[in-house]
Amino acid sequence: MFGKTFFCATIISSVVASGISMAATQSQLSSGKKNPCLEEMQHDLKTGTLYLCGDGGKFKVLSLERCDIQNQDIPEIVAYLEKHPRINALDLSQDNLSDEGAQTLAANKKLSWLGISYNNIGDKGTAALASIPTLTHLEMFLNNVSDEGAAALAKSTSLKSLYLGGNNIGPEGAKALANNTSLEILYLKANHVGSAGASAFIHNTSITHLYLDDNFVGDDAAVALAKNNHITDLGLSDDDLSDTAAIALAGNTTLRWLYLDENHFGSAGLAALENNTTLTEFTTFGNSSGVKTQHKPVKLMTPEISPHSTTLGSSCHLR
Repeated sequence: MFGKTFFCATIISSVVASGISMAATQSQLSSGKKNPCLEEMQHDLKTGTLYLCGDGGKFKVLSLERCDIQNQDIPEIVAYLEKHPRINALDLSQDNLSDEGAQTLAANKKLSWLGISYNNIGDKGTAALASIPTLTHLEMFLNNVSDEGAAALAKSTSLKSLYLGGNNIGPEGAKALANNTSLEILYLKANHVGSAGASAFIHNTSITHLYLDDNFVGDDAAVALAKNNHITDLGLSDDDLSDTAAIALAGNTTLRWLYLDENHFGSAGLAALENNTTLTEFTTFGNSSGVKTQHKPVKLMTPEISPHSTTLGSSCHLR
């Protein structure tokens, strides 16, 4: 199942906010009062600092997640951002936005980080967000993005990390994203990429962290991906892989983190992975090998961190 623990970010508020719940927010809205989160926003009670683990990112963020923000609220938010140009990150996750709200939000041309997961945004809204010229990090889990929206995002030359898990992206959208040359982190878990879409990433030279879990990838595409010498962190859990794929991936000496849970390989695949001397960590939970996580004793000259490692501590949301 696709859960809600995939963000690799933590927000530390600079001012103690009131902590109004979604239920309280909806109650006040039903009584005709202004959204309390927007009231707090105007008093600068919704701003803080956003840290991204894994890449050292730091942003000044306006956090309006789970505030029941509606499309009609976005103009006020855009106006607020215009008056506060230092704010370069915005969290609208788990609100109530559609294409209309996303298109209005795209009027802002200064955002660097945007979290807009768990809304109802489709391809038109996605294309509008893709036009924000300063956007480097976009988290858009569980919306209604399909191939058209993915193709629009693929045209961006500013995006470095893109999280699109739990959408409706198929092979054509994956192929478009594979041709992007600015992306470094791409998370496509629980889409419909398939073997054809996954195979397209063999030629990509910018993406170092690629997550294609639960996408019906299959052995042929996994063997093809094993030939990519730029990817360091690869997720292929629940992708119908056998020993053939595990052995091919074990032959790659660029990979540092490899996630292969819930597949179908056994002792031969596990033995090949154990013989790899360059992997920092690999996981095989749910295979006939019976191993969950193995940490490899690798000597590192500088610290290496996977944006989705489960060993990062409390400052990160776990994979």
